[in-house]
Amino acid sequence: MAAYLSQDGYPMMVPDVQNKSLQHTPSAIVFNQEQVLVGDLAESYAFVYPDSHVIRYYKRRFGSQEPVWVSPEGKAWFSESLAAIQLRKIAHDFQMFSGETITGVVVTVPAHYSDNQRKSVIDAAKLADLPLLGIIEEPVAAAIHHSSNLQENELIMVFDLGGGTFDLTLVTKIGNEFHVLAKDGLPSTGGKEFTELVADKIKLAFKQATGYELPSSIRNQNKVYDSAEEIKIKLSDASVQYLKYQLTIENTCLELTFSRDVLKTGVEKLMDKVNTCVVRCLRSVGIPLSQINKIVMVGGGCLLPEVKGYWEQQLTESHQGIVLSDPFHSIAKGAAVYASSLHKSNLKLVKEPLQLKSVSSFNLGLQESGNPSHNIEILIQKNLPLPVSVSRHLEVEAGTVAEYNLIQFWDLNDASFHLGSVKIGPFREKMHLKLIFENREDGTIGMKVKSEIDMKDVPFGFTKKAAKHTFSFEDQKNMLRGLVINNI
Repeated sequence: MAAYLSQDGYPMMVPDVQNKSLQHTPSAIVFNQEQVLVGDLAESYAFVYPDSHVIRYYKRRFGSQEPVWVSPEGKAWFSESLAAIQLRKIAHDFQMFSGETITGVVVTVPAHYSDNQRKSVIDAAKLADLPLLGIIEEPVAAAIHHSSNLQENELIMVFDLGGGTFDLTLVTKIGNEFHVLAKDGLPSTGGKEFTELVADKIKLAFKQATGYELPSSIRNQNKVYDSAEEIKIKLSDASVQYLKYQLTIENTCLELTFSRDVLKTGVEKLMDKVNTCVVRCLRSVGIPLSQINKIVMVGGGCLLPEVKGYWEQQLTESHQGIVLSDPFHSIAKGAAVYASSLHKSNLKLVKEPLQLKSVSSFNLGLQESGNPSHNIEILIQKNLPLPVSVSRHLEVEAGTVAEYNLIQFWDLNDASFHLGSVKIGPFREKMHLKLIFENREDGTIGMKVKSEIDMKDVPFGFTKKAAKHTFSFEDQKNMLRGLVINNI
């Protein structure tokens, strides 16, 4: 999704020019020989040609160093290049719709994105040849959009349940400043899981009708996914308790009946996982749920009545409330306001530049390589105001190499993100070094090594984890050159 500020300062969505009734471009990509189809055109093509391979949810693969799709010719397409294709298509739609030239963009990222993931998003913007003004976390963008509904110094919890990820952010507004107090999230939890829940029911119904498992062809996968997505959306309507659905697949006609209980069970399991995030996030800053003034709900998953009902039961104080308005577009519209505040020529639309004060998303740790049992030294703790930097003293004997793993994690017992391996040395003589680590304002990580004697930079090696296919910015750029998107 993308938005921009109109001449009167109102955020406007950029529609998919192939289907202007859609106020967004669906995240769907289909490669068709020498061209690529994106958005509604990709979904329409896949409907007509059900054997087409549709690429979705590539957002979950940012920073993984693994390709999302390898073409029959052996070309490895990474999430960065796929996102660049989507961004190029959206940029073209903007210029066609508004008649204006793009002079700067802000790209949104989930609050729980690691350093590798954020840098992948930055690479995607560069691959798309877009002038990047900055990145903004999606919950903060949503808070900016809803700022007219927020009072000064109120404690706001932004609950962002999108199609692919879940974000939780505590934020407060002071004048034109938005202060993030804490954040958390689940990288592989979102509306996709509800779609898969319905898809599993369809596959089970097929097995009960035929006596054998549904063959896992691309055609069948597309048909089951499209049907499951349609059923999920219809069941999200609180007035729909039962739904009858006909589906012909593998020459078998299925008469399916779904009740709200299908999603209700899934929501209950989801909210158990979400509650763990909520408790962890609030505990990290010592704030009880009773002090939260508003919960701003964002993303299609929040339209499920059971999700909103869960929070209505949790908020028991008179000063607490729920904001659920424009859940699909609030992130894009908030990002448009922020982008305009960064662009000096647009200050007539946004009277004062918005100031964002965020915190570190993860703990940043250092661990000796080759010794996984060795304790991780925490360099920067999560939820510290950004930017923040720390330094460590290191002595390296002559002829030796110091090797460390740089890791981001929420808790020591939780999932971790291996950012890469650091190698320092060998040197001809004993070296006294200062290691400097920085968590920048945009959430990315930086590192320097300096000599403690003269504070000059000392070269060091940094290697990301090995992968079957190595991401090369230049290779991906060459693959994108001359690529025809949506026959344009």
